[in-house]
Amino acid sequence: MCCGGNGLRGPHREPHFIRSSIDLYHKQAIDTGARIVHSCGFDSIPSDLSVYALYRKAAEDGTGELVDTTFVLRGMRGGVSGGTAASMLELMRDASSDPDVRRLLEDPYSLTPDRSAEPELGPQPDVGRRRGRDIAPELAGTWTTSFAMAIPNSRTVRRTNALLGWPYGRRFRYAEYMSVGSSVLSPAISAVATGASAATFGLGTRFFRFLPRGWVERIVPKPGSGPSEAARERGFYKVETYTTTTTGARYVARIAQQGDPGYKATSVLLGEGGLALALDRDRLSDLRGVLTPAAAMGDALLARFPRAGVSLDTVRLSLLAA
Repeated sequence: MCCGGNGLRGPHREPHFIRSSIDLYHKQAIDTGARIVHSCGFDSIPSDLSVYALYRKAAEDGTGELVDTTFVLRGMRGGVSGGTAASMLELMRDASSDPDVRRLLEDPYSLTPDRSAEPELGPQPDVGRRRGRDIAPELAGTWTTSFAMAIPNSRTVRRTNALLGWPYGRRFRYAEYMSVGSSVLSPAISAVATGASAATFGLGTRFFRFLPRGWVERIVPKPGSGPSEAARERGFYKVETYTTTTTGARYVARIAQQGDPGYKATSVLLGEGGLALALDRDRLSDLRGVLTPAAAMGDALLARFPRAGVSLDTVRLSLLAA
């Protein structure tokens, strides 16, 4: 969607859809002065803007570039969207039918402007589990598992780094996880959830096409279905993103918002993105083309967040947890 030189796409965050958009329209958008911005909801603004805020804080402090950076979903309440379920099923069907789509999903730099220009940093898995203390001392005692939206979010964050000229650094590594708490059962929950995620992704992207479409559609939420108004109001999310810089400085960005992440929160984020593109042109980047939220309007969104009920705080941490 392009309007007046600006474009905004909210729900479309599947990597192969965005890759196709880049291949088809990026040059044309540059030539015409348009901005087409995908992933402007819960996927992937909290991820993209948290890392952007960390970069801005480290640059302000003069503490170097970002290195190991990890998003941790600390809490969330939200309903299941039939539309999201349908799009994920189509993603599985496409990947299991087309090896090129599967390879694109497996490539951490699948949305980069120039794949050959990206660094080779070894494995950057999208499915895994980690002890909280291995991410940051502040998370000692907790366990994490894979976050379902890590694939689209992480590709968006890496594309931002490339579009902006790698200000996060060439050693920037990024991963996303979801906390499963700190109870005595948390290690087992982490292991089971991670195994289920690995099996779903590994088998689904290869064999999903063999499942009867009618059978699958009967057991998942229908497109157009979703949480009630009361559930949308009760929803929320809280994310902490930890990073270490090339000089050893440590930071955390904490972003939180009230409202069902996939509905109310996404509506607010999508609306603020549209307003930023239309009204805050003095805060937008000079980039044109198929962009990411942070690359197109990072400063504008950071300025808009407080009035929109989106809290995003970036704090420098001690070298060791107190």
